[in-house]
Amino acid sequence: MTSRSDALDLAAWLGSYRWYLIAPDEEHWEVVIEYVGPRNELPAEVRGRLDEWLAARSLPSVPVKLGQSELELGGL
Repeated sequence: MTSRSDALDLAAWLGSYRWYLIAPDEEHWEVVIEYVGPRNELPAEVRGRLDEWLAARSLPSVPVKLGQSELELGGL
């Protein structure tokens, strides 16, 4: 994400999931979500919360890393 406020807002949508932020540089933020489950599968509840967050923020997409793979979730 290119905005710290977007990253923090996403974290607020995560409810009881454990999360933390990583700032690899001054222009990007990553939200890391900890969950128990398959390393290559996004839990349906997390995917639903991400979709709701994208719609609420009117953002086009968000990259999601799952282990060694990455997928792009689309918004509006």
